[in-house]
Amino acid sequence: KISATAVVSFAGSPFNGSAIHLLNTSKLFIRPGTVNTVEEGQNLSHTHAATATSDSHSHTGTAASAGSHTHTFDYKRTGGENENTDAYQAGGNGGRTAMGTTASMNSAGAHTHSVTTSTDSHTHTITVAADGGNENRPRGLNVQFIMRIA
Repeated sequence: KISATAVVSFAGSPFNGSAIHLLNTSKLFIRPGTVNTVEEGQNLSHTHAATATSDSHSHTGTAASAGSHTHTFDYKRTGGENENTDAYQAGGNGGRTAMGTTASMNSAGAHTHSVTTSTDSHTHTITVAADGGNENRPRGLNVQFIMRIA
């Protein structure tokens, strides 16, 4: 990058004693604005949308240990003694009306669980956040345009 400046030495100039950028030595576009300031280039604000399509696949992993713990569940017999209509709900009543007797399992000590999920072909929608400014412009130098008449 080449950059050149000059100090104005002319008593009648409003820029007397000021350092100014010399035009076109730093490959800047000139544009009207606050005199002698450089504006960085920017892209106009925009977004991108995309989708990702996947064939059937699976994911495997391990659930981290939660330390030694127990699980509770609600138990309710909905039929007679000889009917096989018992209902279970793991993890307590989950904010619902209790199903009957609450039971818990013995602790298995600190342990992990293997987890596997699988899915059919599917599509994910991807959205990229907006980026950019209020105009599309190259890096430029602001100058005052003057037309001499006479």
